[in-house]
Amino acid sequence: MAGTSAAFGGNASGTDWPAGAHVYMGEASHRLQSEPERVYPLLGKLLLRLGALELLPMIRLGGVGPWLFSLVFGPQWIEAGVYARLLAPRVLTQFMVFPVSHIFNLTKRQGVQLGWNASHLAALFAILLASP
Repeated sequence: MAGTSAAFGGNASGTDWPAGAHVYMGEASHRLQSEPERVYPLLGKLLLRLGALELLPMIRLGGVGPWLFSLVFGPQWIEAGVYARLLAPRVLTQFMVFPVSHIFNLTKRQGVQLGWNASHLAALFAILLASP
């Protein structure tokens, strides 16, 4: 799956950022200094690209997670597939939003970043508590 490893905490470069996010951060930082009005179109473009990259794999995982886990790992892994299905929307959201959320650090709004991170953690716990 395209960016799933990045969304779960790593990619081939050994960082926890989706590929290309470093380029975005550099460009956003530059635009904030020289042309701040051009930052938000950059954010929108990045969100659309990351969403398009990861949407189809997450739909597939959400649709056939239990069956796929059972097929690949054996019938005792069906429950893991159920959890994968439940977490698929969260993984998609994390993959798309993670690079964009760092705009708060670039704009020196760490309080907003803290709230963002706290709500992200609460959403993860809510998903796990709501699971079967």
